[in-house]
Amino acid sequence: MGRRRFLLDTPHADLEIESSGGLAARGGDARGAAVAVVLHPWGRLGGCMDDPTVAALYGAALASGLFSAVVRYNQRGAGRSRAKRAAPSSRSPDADDLVAVCGHALAAASSRSSNGGSGGGGGQGGSGGGGSGQGGSGGGGQGDGGPVAGGGAGSGAPPPRLALLCYSYGSCVAADALARLPAAAAYVSVGFPLGVLSRWFLGSAASWDALAAARVPKLLIMGTADNFTSQPQLRAAVARHDAAAGSAPVEVRILRDADHFFYERWEEVAAEALSWLAQQLGAPARAGSHAGAAQAAAAAAAEQLRENAPTGVV
Repeated sequence: MGRRRFLLDTPHADLEIESSGGLAARGGDARGAAVAVVLHPWGRLGGCMDDPTVAALYGAALASGLFSAVVRYNQRGAGRSRAKRAAPSSRSPDADDLVAVCGHALAAASSRSSNGGSGGGGGQGGSGGGGSGQGGSGGGGQGDGGPVAGGGAGSGAPPPRLALLCYSYGSCVAADALARLPAAAAYVSVGFPLGVLSRWFLGSAASWDALAAARVPKLLIMGTADNFTSQPQLRAAVARHDAAAGSAPVEVRILRDADHFFYERWEEVAAEALSWLAQQLGAPARAGSHAGAAQAAAAAAAEQLRENAPTGVV
């Protein structure tokens, strides 16, 4: 399964997707493997799936051996993604879009599993060897965000699990969607925006409350010099999260002297994320594989964005 970009046709948006087969799929056995979806910062300030931090997480996930497929996408307004029509009343249309993306990715993974690891990940509108954008033949998923069933009918394969790797505003989007993603097995946030401006413009306080209500294992990676979240704000938010009824404590990794953009710390961020994910998913990541992939992916993305990248992306 090679790397491809296509437009996923959902009821309310056309979303530009990049989907690749991870080393778990290339090894010839996609049965029961996890699917990773990587989310980018706020598009209104230039966030997109080619952001260096996103690229590092994506490249490391591909090389880790943990995933049968790894997906990143542009939220509406970024790249070629766009809204098609007004969505029903929703606090977070971006979260609605994420549910659709995950439904498509999981349906495609289920289809590959039932076919013994063969098949593609979808083309225009999600069509291809995997499930379609509207139905996910063989996998039971729905590209419009409906529930995703387990492995292909009669395959005996366990359903694919979902790992969410989120940077900045993408962390809010995923938190808002978690209640509708029953396949979610792990959530990683890099630079969750918790400061006053983020609460005002992004509604991140409500997103943090949604995260606290979810029982999925969670990792939070933050820098001590984060531009949008101070250390006291972080400590207060974590304490509030851990006090929420039914919520497992969030694990926190602090990178000394790193700011919100993790400039040339991308490899370190990706290593923290993938090492933790390997523990949560019960399979060791390939030793050293994610480091080189993260470094190469982030360097390429940074070079691409260097001249035009805004400095205020959240």
